[in-house]
Amino acid sequence: MQSPRHPDQSKQNIVPLIGARRRDRLTEALGSLAVDLSAEDFAAIERVVPKDAAAGGRYPEHLLQHMDSER
Repeated sequence: MQSPRHPDQSKQNIVPLIGARRRDRLTEALGSLAVDLSAEDFAAIERVVPKDAAAGGRYPEHLLQHMDSER
């Protein structure tokens, strides 16, 4: 299986994040490895989610001290 790649090899790969609790969900998620995205697909994604859309940390700094997973 080939991971989804941008047609322009100078761009970064897109890697599916898999977090499945059941085997059938893992199988479904692994199916994403067979997806090939076209230049048009990437253009559509970038229109909806611009590269600079995400900014800052995942959680506010003052909440991190209360979260075991972020220590």
